[in-house]
Amino acid sequence: MLRLGIPKVKIAKALGTACSTLYAEIKRSTARQMRSDWTYYDQHFAETGQIVYERNRKNAVKPSKLIARGISPDM
Repeated sequence: MLRLGIPKVKIAKALGTACSTLYAEIKRSTARQMRSDWTYYDQHFAETGQIVYERNRKNAVKPSKLIARGISPDM
C-alpha cells in the first residue's frame, strides 16, 4: 500500500489500528540498502520488522532481583 502512494492515515484506518502503531511498524521494518553505484535507499521488509520486534521484546524483560544477587530460583 505504501508503494501505491496511499497515505499512511488511510492505511491505518483500513487496518483498524492507530496511526502511531503504523508509523512505528514502518520505522521498525525499514532497512537501508546500497545500490551498485554506492547510493543508499530505504526498503521495507516485513522480516526485518519481525526480527527487530522480537529482539526489542527480548531485551525489554526486567532482570530478576534474585538472579542479580546470585540467588538461584531453583533452590
